[in-house]
Amino acid sequence: MDEARAHASTVWEAVAHKASNLVQTYSSSPSEAVALCGGLMGSGCQAFAQQQPMPAVSPLKGTMSCLRDCNHAGKCVAFKGFCQCPAGWTGEGCLTRERRPCTHETRQWGFTRLDPKVNLTEFRVEEGTEYHPIAGGRSSLCAGTCDDDISLCYCPSDTKYGRIPPGEHSLPGAPPIRKGRPMGQWCQPKQDKEGFPIRWGTVDYDFLFNDKTGWCNAEHPAGRCDCYQDGISGATCETIYEHTCVNQCNGHGECYIGYCQCHKGWFGHDCAYRMEGVEDSPGLEVERPWIADMVYTPATHEPAANATRLRPLIWVYEMPEEYASRMLQYRVDGGFCNHRQFTGGNVTDFKDHNYYQLEMGLHEMLLQSPHRTLDPEEADFFYVPVYTSCLIMPVQNFGDGPYYHSPLSYGGRTVQAGGLLEDAFHWIRAHYPYWNRKGGRDHIWLATHDEGSCWVPNVIRPSIIFSHWGRTDHNHTSWTGYGPDNYSLNISHPLYAPKGNLHRITKGPCYDPVKGEGPEGKAGHLVVPTMRSPKHYARSPLLGYPPVPRTRLGFFKGRMQFENLPYSRGVRQKLARQAWEEDWAGAHNILILDNTNVTQKTYSEFLVESTFCLAIIGKGWLDVTV
Repeated sequence: MDEARAHASTVWEAVAHKASNLVQTYSSSPSEAVALCGGLMGSGCQAFAQQQPMPAVSPLKGTMSCLRDCNHAGKCVAFKGFCQCPAGWTGEGCLTRERRPCTHETRQWGFTRLDPKVNLTEFRVEEGTEYHPIAGGRSSLCAGTCDDDISLCYCPSDTKYGRIPPGEHSLPGAPPIRKGRPMGQWCQPKQDKEGFPIRWGTVDYDFLFNDKTGWCNAEHPAGRCDCYQDGISGATCETIYEHTCVNQCNGHGECYIGYCQCHKGWFGHDCAYRMEGVEDSPGLEVERPWIADMVYTPATHEPAANATRLRPLIWVYEMPEEYASRMLQYRVDGGFCNHRQFTGGNVTDFKDHNYYQLEMGLHEMLLQSPHRTLDPEEADFFYVPVYTSCLIMPVQNFGDGPYYHSPLSYGGRTVQAGGLLEDAFHWIRAHYPYWNRKGGRDHIWLATHDEGSCWVPNVIRPSIIFSHWGRTDHNHTSWTGYGPDNYSLNISHPLYAPKGNLHRITKGPCYDPVKGEGPEGKAGHLVVPTMRSPKHYARSPLLGYPPVPRTRLGFFKGRMQFENLPYSRGVRQKLARQAWEEDWAGAHNILILDNTNVTQKTYSEFLVESTFCLAIIGKGWLDVTV
């Protein structure tokens, strides 16, 4: 073991030294710059490649303290003096309890938390009445014991494998006395003890509660409920492995379903900052080699002698966790909102395709970038990490609030996501001076949901906005085929939103690539692709696979939704019908497939064998190319 630790420490030292010198390799001669930047428009690439390196500096250290040490629940951002709180806590010093209870109702307006007491007799289906498997459109229905920090249901406390919460006067963040087996939305009883049907149940009562075979009572149950949460697997959800956090908490914190609880002396969203007097040192990657490849933070290390770096420098905002990691904690299902996760044996699984995974992916890439700076005073650009798509799917759909603190905590999903962005805008302006430096034109935001940045509020329009959709028409309206995402509806309330929400949305183009000049100008937007793992393009010559003959003229495979024309403005449906009716495959060697077609070849094989591959408007980010 000591030998392994010594080897890991040596590896860490080599990585730290390489990171501190990495940017020196970027500077190029004029001829090298021409070769590097050939074919690219503009002069930006050559200017970057030929710039004079500047000296590397020690990372910014923390010197401030926070109220009540963040109640021993959160972490103190020690260069500003505010707390970043985990799920279950909020407010100054993380002193306010913030429950997210499992709910059997749907809150329509306002801020009143729904916290109904479970009484299954209230949900009985009397003879002759209609049966509703799920009530209220929520997934956090619970006939067991709820972890009401995150709204996750477990087996009842009075069962053998039920959850026993920490005592009433336990320290903040204390673990449960017994964690218990999860009892998610598809493992709720269809009957109560007396045999009366339950409106929102899905499995037989004995499946869960039989003394000899039930999931909640038997050592070896006859059936199995899903484990759901990140970092849990096994026949009875007994196997625990690494949770997933951005940059794996820089190796200097414990990851708990997306939230980094930093070790003493370290702080920040990914525990990349350290207090004055704390030495640069190896972290958990020494003892847990499976996270070593996920921990890479050049900005956190002391630079080597004569080390240099190149601009641009980007600073990733340190904000309350409500905008990013809180969404990961509230997502409940570990399969959502991430581009990678650890599986059994702590093996890293890079997601081939996940819901809007660029939110966490881009965030992590910027935290690990050699262009990252820990000192906002020297930054050229500022990235604001707000996980709006994770809010939209699955957080908003799963349970009741608190999604975030805003008068727009109601209405459609894009209304709520827009409110989250607007809240973030006001928060960074209230706590940092950097927006006013250039009127937000050096700030970067990401909008990954289906209709790109069309619903993004006006207040952040001066910034650089990354989205997948280059829609440029003025006076645009929503094209969605899903009602809750229709941003063109003016949702109002006499108290919380008397003016509605449409006045917050621009009438200009969703995507505007032109950068304005002068103090009132704006930054150009950028179109970015969806995020895929390399295995999705495993046959690509760009990844080293031998080139193959392109034997097919054209190819497309993706969802059609013939019953939902707004899904793609009718384009996919019309193209598919015409292609199939006229036999384009036989007549023109153009293959158009629905995503339900089972094929022997992989998507990557179809791509490399085709001369043209279509990217047809569809659901949006999720289905642009698939």
